[in-house]
Amino acid sequence: MTTRTQTTVHSSVQWKTAAWSAIFGVALILAGVVSGAIAGAELDKGLVEDSFGEYLTNVAANIGWAQTHVWFILFGATLLSLGGLLLSRLGDQESPAAAIAPFFFTAGAAATIVFFPITLGVIVELAPRHVAGDNVETVARALALAATTADWLATVLIVSFGAVAVAVAGKTSWVPRWLYRWALVAGVAGVISIIGTVTGAFDTVSIIVLPPGVSWMVAAGIVALKKSNSMTLEGSNV
Repeated sequence: MTTRTQTTVHSSVQWKTAAWSAIFGVALILAGVVSGAIAGAELDKGLVEDSFGEYLTNVAANIGWAQTHVWFILFGATLLSLGGLLLSRLGDQESPAAAIAPFFFTAGAAATIVFFPITLGVIVELAPRHVAGDNVETVARALALAATTADWLATVLIVSFGAVAVAVAGKTSWVPRWLYRWALVAGVAGVISIIGTVTGAFDTVSIIVLPPGVSWMVAAGIVALKKSNSMTLEGSNV
């Protein structure tokens, strides 16, 4: 009886860790979006509308907020990837989706860790030089294009394809039908987002993946929390 209680408590901790990692990851990303708006760090708009010089001027004038924007999203996306990875381990481990899920979340986090510092370099080093009159806009634009392309691909891997993998793996155990269908919507949005990224429509098409994908991660975290609470109650009754 003692062994059973310990197993239940341990399982509850796993559920809560996965859930809160996903939820807090989204919270950090939203904080990054807010700080980016304050800084005027509309990188995608600058690239698409050929107003990249204005972007450089804005972030140079608000460099503290612009840096905060990058760090919040970098840490948020990494934590969200961890949450997704942990959620995928709570489903059927015999499912091919459970085997594929780690690739989506690991690759997404890796891309974020590599390419967001490039954006940071543009903000900290090249933006002030642009304002000072140095001819750095072309180099800054090229680096920013590479960074935002990787960012959108990583986003799709994490909140779209990763979400589908988690939902498929957990369909027979903890993922309810409505959450499963929600993941499929996020999956379709991810495909559309990739098309937008390939065609350079970052600020109009690529962003389609965000509403269904990010909200799915939060919803999955809430479902996992409810599961952990029910397991804690069951353990207390043993």
